[in-house]
Amino acid sequence: MPLTITDDKIISNCTEHYATVRSNGMWRVSWLPGIDYDRNAAITAMTLAECASEPHTFPETRELIDALTAELGVCVSDAILLACAPPLAGVRFTSMGGIGRDGMIATLTTHEIWFDTPEAREEFTKCDFVASYTNMEDGELCTSETST
Repeated sequence: MPLTITDDKIISNCTEHYATVRSNGMWRVSWLPGIDYDRNAAITAMTLAECASEPHTFPETRELIDALTAELGVCVSDAILLACAPPLAGVRFTSMGGIGRDGMIATLTTHEIWFDTPEAREEFTKCDFVASYTNMEDGELCTSETST
């Protein structure tokens, strides 16, 4: 169950989940979307995902899971459910500027959103209001075809 840890990504051969570093230096873990972690906490979260992905009945494994969830501040049952579910497809996007609902000029704004499938995410990125986006898995900045 070794983790592969690089400067910008943490992956495992036991689970589809991953952790990626953000531009602000904080890490995001695929099974805990929307929460920033430092590098050590991301490693802890990925270790927990590995433990949850393998069915164990050993008391030592249960104790390890208890300790890891306590370190992250998450509930054991929630952590196991989230870590066993497939990863969500995340996208960080910048919306087009324009007139807001209040009638004032709205500037470009960055948002983060998660989808059940990569296909749903890709369909969303084709919307007229998406100026640019970054897929959470690869971190590559893309410009929307409709924003040109």
